[in-house]
This record gives sequence, C-alpha cells and structure tokens, in this order.
Amino acid sequence: MSVLQTYLRLVGRHASQGGLRRDAAQVAVAERLDGLLGDLGQHRVSLGEYEVARRDYLEELGRQTDRIVAMKLEQRRTGSAFPGFQTMPWEKDDREKKEVSERRLRSEAAVEAQNIVGAPPDKPKAPRSVYLHGHVGVGKTFLMDLFYEKSKEVLGCSAAGGSSVGARRMHFNSAMMELHQHMHRIERAYCDGDKKRLKDPGKLAVMAARRRRVSLHGGHKFGASQDSAFTVSTTLEQASRDLFKLNSARSSHLGLVCFDELQVPDGFTAISIMSMFRVLFQEEAVVISTSNCAPRELNDNAWFNDHYNNFTEILLDRCEVLELNNGVDYRTIGLEGLGEREDQEFRRFYYPLTEKSAALMDEYVREAGTECGAAADDGANDPREINVLFGRTLSIPTGGHRDVARFDFMDLFSKAVGPSDCLAVARSFKVVCIENVPVLSRQKRDQARRFITMVDELYNEGCLLVCTAEAPPGKLFKSDELGESLLDLESLQFEAEALTDAKSRVDSSEVGGVSPDAASQRMGTGGDAKFFANKMTGEEERFAFKRAVSRILEMQGDVYYRRHRKLKIDASTEDVAKREEKMYFGVS
Repeated sequence: MSVLQTYLRLVGRHASQGGLRRDAAQVAVAERLDGLLGDLGQHRVSLGEYEVARRDYLEELGRQTDRIVAMKLEQRRTGSAFPGFQTMPWEKDDREKKEVSERRLRSEAAVEAQNIVGAPPDKPKAPRSVYLHGHVGVGKTFLMDLFYEKSKEVLGCSAAGGSSVGARRMHFNSAMMELHQHMHRIERAYCDGDKKRLKDPGKLAVMAARRRRVSLHGGHKFGASQDSAFTVSTTLEQASRDLFKLNSARSSHLGLVCFDELQVPDGFTAISIMSMFRVLFQEEAVVISTSNCAPRELNDNAWFNDHYNNFTEILLDRCEVLELNNGVDYRTIGLEGLGEREDQEFRRFYYPLTEKSAALMDEYVREAGTECGAAADDGANDPREINVLFGRTLSIPTGGHRDVARFDFMDLFSKAVGPSDCLAVARSFKVVCIENVPVLSRQKRDQARRFITMVDELYNEGCLLVCTAEAPPGKLFKSDELGESLLDLESLQFEAEALTDAKSRVDSSEVGGVSPDAASQRMGTGGDAKFFANKMTGEEERFAFKRAVSRILEMQGDVYYRRHRKLKIDASTEDVAKREEKMYFGVS
C-alpha cells in the first residue's frame, strides 16, 4: 500500500473523530513521497549491484596486492636490487623497524595494484532527497512517518548479492545528543591513549593541542566558500559516521535517514549539520527532513554565515523543497478554541492555581499510577535517580509511583537542566506531573526555554503531561502586564555582544574540551550587523512557543491519549497494523 493510500485510509477512519480530514496540500506531498518511494526501490537494487561489483573489485585488488608483495619479498630475499625495499644491515635484528618496513611495502604494493586493477566502481547516485517545511501542526511529521514505515518495507528485503539497505528515523534533538556522546567517546579514547604514555599534565595538553591541529588539517571542507578554507575536525566527522553506524563491519548500506524538526539554535549545531549531511550525501543516502523553516531561513542566527550559505546551495541541489502550508493546526482542530477562554476546562491541565486544581492533580496521580500498573510506593514523593548522559544522574520525585513523576516547576526548571535531562525524564516515566507552572514572561526566559524543551521531549516520547498552572495554555507564554513577547531583545543584544568579545578557555588535557573560540566565528560578510539583526528577530523562539502551546493542547485530547497508550502501555504487543495506526497520532 502506498503512502497516499495509507493516508486516505487513515483519513477515512478517523475523520469522524474530528482530528483529521482530507487535505489537498497533504495529498500533494503524499503523492511526491510515493514517487520517491519508487525511486528508493530502484536505488536499493542499484546498491545491491554496486555491492557485488565492489566486492569483486576488492577481491581482485587483494590478489594483485598479495602477488606484488610476494614478488618484492622474493626479490629482497634473493638479494636482487629493488630500490626502496632493500633491508638495511642495521634493520635486520630490529623487529619494530621490520614491521614498519613490511607495512610500508604492502602500502606501496596496494598503490601499484590499484594502477593495475583500475579505479573502484562508483556508488550509484541516490534519488533526490526531500526537505519538508511548514508551520506548526500542519502534518509534516505525520507524512514523514508514513513514508518511513513504507520505506522499511521497500528497503527491508535483501538487495542483489545479499546486501541490505538500512533506514533510520531520528528526532533531531536526540540525534544531536547522540552525536555529543560519540564525540565524547572519541575524545576519551584519545585522552586515555595519551595518558598511558605520558604522565605530565603539561605534555598531555601539548599532545591534545597537536592532535586537534592535525585533525583540523585532515578535516573536510564541505560547505566552504571558494575564497576561504573552512575545515571541520575529523573528530566530528568520525562522530557523524558513528551516529549513522557507518563504521561498523556490515554488508549493508544506509539508504534512508529521516530527520524530524531540523533547526539551528547555535553555532555547533550549524557545523554539525554540515558534517552530518556531508556524510549522508557521500553515502548516497536519501534524507527526509522536516522543519518549521525553509532552508534559507534555517540558520537565522547567521552562524558561520558565508560557509553555511554555500552549504545551503548544496542542500538545495540535493533536496527537493516542499512547503506544507495549509493554515491548519491539526493538533488543535478537534479541540474547542485555543485554550484562551478563562472558563475552558482540560483533562490534564488545571488552572488557575487553586485548591481545586491541586485536588484534581492528586486524583489524577492516583489514577495514573493504577493505569500504569504501578503499585503505590511506601514513601510518597521519594525521588527516583535516573541516568542522563556521561554518567550524570537526575533525582526526580515520583509522586508515590515509579512510572509517574511529580515535581514543582521551580524545583526543576530553575536549575541548569538541558535537553538531555528532559529526554531522560521522558524516557524514564510514562506520566509527568508539573505543579505551579507560572506565566512565563520575558524575565523568566531561561525557565520558559527549559519548560518548552520538556514539552517537546514528552510529546516525542508519547508521555502524558499533567499540569497545574497560573493561566491556560494559550496565555502561558505572555505577560498580560507587559503585553510583550517572551523574547527580551535588550538582553539578547548584551548576550550577542558578550559572545563576540568572549574567549573560550579550554583545558586541553580534560576529556571533551572541544569548545571553539567564540571570537573566531565569522558571522557573515559585513560583520556582526546581520548577526544581530537576525538574532534579535527571535523567529525561532516564536516558533518554539507556538509549537509548545499546540502540543500542550493536543495532549489534552483523546487522540493523543490513544497515542500514549500505544507507545507507553501497549508497545510490547504492537503489530504492524497498530504501528500504522500510531502514525496518525503523531501528527506534527
């Protein structure tokens, strides 16, 4: 069944529930994805044929290399003159130098063998990728997930010669955290290797600096403008390959990667995107990306603007850009209003902060614990230690049930918590209860960002969010007193000026000390004016606020509740039909 057929079947089944309806813009995207699905099937066959040709080539190259090595070793044994390969008298009893000499011999023999065998076969060019963008709730993730499920059916069969083609579906925030983990592991391996040889911290720092300098020389220049060099370290490139499991011993190829919610919130992410997409394009993988922004608007902070603009041109060449802008937020279409009425009631969002709201929260926590199959613990609110990244742990009160988190807004979001902490909470609990959520004005911007990140991760993982709050969702990110956006332009200007003058101090002997020098970042031709102008618009933050409100509202409905049941309660017994059903409940 095609993407369009599955889409129409789901529309027909659920239109009566008020959450989905036939949409001309979605139909057009589904038809294009069906065309890509056919091209992906042909690409799988081509990759199989390529794998057979590559295997034959490597076997012949190995045979020719062995023949040349044997011939040269025989010449050396018999004393025949052979420039560059004769063993010197002082080398005869030196085993280490002998091994180096033999490795050099085989390396040079491999070059000669390649001259005889010829160039390796070219990898078949992948079909054109798709970059899907549009406003909040228009169905981008919904359609991408439908395509991903169908693509696994196309790519799951063995290609010619027994080689398979893989597919990966990744939320972009999770992918970035996994990339950090790979970089940390690579840096730790470097550092551990140095520490085995050296004990002096000063020498360790020198070795680390030298290694990174060599790494930069060996890095790639993908996305560089013609008149300036721009290298990305091989550590990041290696981590990108590890992210997509391209360094493991395998006989398969990476055929498809789906990125959900692509965004560029900082300079490291801008460089990482260039590195990841370079690796994917080298592997001739198809990339499906969803984003709130068009490609040219993605880097609105102007990080490394000259180089990123050049990368954008490559992205536009390799991707077909599809805009899904039907003007409908399908997360809230089945709900009455937008949650701004003072008298509107929700099932899992209680406001204002009254005794009644607190009582409703207590009642829901008891019911949620029973539904999750968890017996009440002896000590209510005893914290549960959950693992985060790099050996860190986070202590979260459980509300008397192991699968139900319950904490005060300020207790968590006034601390320095990041996306990795929020993801750990979302993956450790089935229900997350947050009490005393305030109206998030510009003076509480950091707390607002952390709360928005938590909402995003809970939504992505299918958790239930239960809140007691000062205001309804539609008024949560505004201050009636100020009447302004959450964005604080004045403080952003001070931050940008501080960033321009800052110097990152990095201890090279410490694991993971890879922060770039902020003053070396080029913000684009014409200096910092464009950076300030784009940074101060706050368009990405406004998208985030709208997305958070939309998701909070969707979380109140029956559609999301059924999705939660499938992901968190019934996941162990999920079959193909249920998985297709789940696609509908993931509208984004």
